[in-house]
Amino acid sequence: MAVQKSKSDIETGEEKISANVTQHETTGPITKAEKALRWKQDKRIVPLSAGIYFLCYLDRSNIGNAKIMNSTTGDDLLTQTGMTNFQYTIALMVFLIAYGLFEVPSNILLKKLRPSR
Repeated sequence: MAVQKSKSDIETGEEKISANVTQHETTGPITKAEKALRWKQDKRIVPLSAGIYFLCYLDRSNIGNAKIMNSTTGDDLLTQTGMTNFQYTIALMVFLIAYGLFEVPSNILLKKLRPSR
């Protein structure tokens, strides 16, 4: 079976074998069943990941709100915990350092272990 490649197919590394199968030079043929399975996995994984990201965002924004909430009555975060402004800044820096340390390795792993493999 002769396969003709267009210029765009050569750049993307794809060969069209038939209407049901697309072959990538590095991973082999991808069938409609495999595409359907990937879509089903994506429908479960993406909403869960989005929910986790949303909760992390809420957590990061609420720490600032907790510092100033009820500050007029003396029931704010710093008063209740006995922290100084410097200690509060150090606590926030711990989150920043952990975020910075784990972001780069996680992105590297996501590139190497991407869901399409």
